[in-house]
Amino acid sequence: MNSSPNSPGRRRFLQTAATGALLGPYALSLSGQTAVAGVLTGSIYGLMCVGLALIFGVMRVINFAQGDFMMLGMYAAYYLFGLLGIQTVFGNVLG
Repeated sequence: MNSSPNSPGRRRFLQTAATGALLGPYALSLSGQTAVAGVLTGSIYGLMCVGLALIFGVMRVINFAQGDFMMLGMYAAYYLFGLLGIQTVFGNVLG
């Protein structure tokens, strides 16, 4: 193993450690990660609003329990991913 201070691997590691950037073709900048996180959070809120609008439009009753069921489903999916070890396949992207 080449452990000289000027080896290409060592320079790449130091450059990555200094900038905090990920190496690879799928690396995103901080603004890109923020945009993706915002879109994903907004899609969850949108899904919740569509469900509430559908229930209110059909039944004319505001069903606040739908938020509770969505939360329970999200917790169930989170723990199911952990139990089945799916996060080892996807890494920290989903879990």
